[in-house]
Amino acid sequence: MAGASESNDIDVSGNHGANDIWVLKTDSIGSILWQKCIGGSFDDIGWSVQATRDSGLIVACRSNSHDGDVIGNHGSGDYFIFKMDSIGNIEWTKCLGGTDDEQANCIRQTRDGGYIVAGGANSNDGDVIGNHANHSVFPDNDFWVVKLSPSGTGMQDDDHLHSFDSYYNEEVGTICIRVGVESEQEFIVQITDISGRTIYNKTINAVTGLDKYNFQIDDFSRGMYFISLTNGLWAATNKLIF
Repeated sequence: MAGASESNDIDVSGNHGANDIWVLKTDSIGSILWQKCIGGSFDDIGWSVQATRDSGLIVACRSNSHDGDVIGNHGSGDYFIFKMDSIGNIEWTKCLGGTDDEQANCIRQTRDGGYIVAGGANSNDGDVIGNHANHSVFPDNDFWVVKLSPSGTGMQDDDHLHSFDSYYNEEVGTICIRVGVESEQEFIVQITDISGRTIYNKTINAVTGLDKYNFQIDDFSRGMYFISLTNGLWAATNKLIF
């Protein structure tokens, strides 16, 4: 279970100040096996938790803190995502957002081992791009959906992938990716637009070292795209805006 607690007694220990995210694991009859308070000196609230394939947990939260367990807050409320092992030790954390308020409401592990996070965003800077709200007229959030790699970064999570970047080649109208791998291997390139529509999907063979690939895409216009590389050893995603 994941939620929030202001307490620091009885069942709750380790509170950092104000509301902390309170994560606890129970047995089948509700007896507490372990509990952890995660957060900083301001309000931090857990909204969604899921068991992961490695017997750990992934937790999605809203955090207003800039200290304690919370590193990298962009201002006001951020998406705060953290991964725990099977006994509640933090493996990694991630703050996502901009200078206004964001709140993560749901997180799920995806088939590639990464994570999909959904909630609301008021910002239009930092990690948040394309917010539709005119806050002087419509004060409501936009939905904000974020895809993370297994390591929570959106970049490589394994030494088998040494480098990966992407850019738009204006002269020939193609997307170019550069991939560096330690040995020859096969991977899948998938390009999706901001609505989640897949506009390109192809299997590629990469040779040792740095290699470059150009992709001609039909019905391709300026905007934001997500370029993902996956195989059995690693997964990585880049965001391309032009």
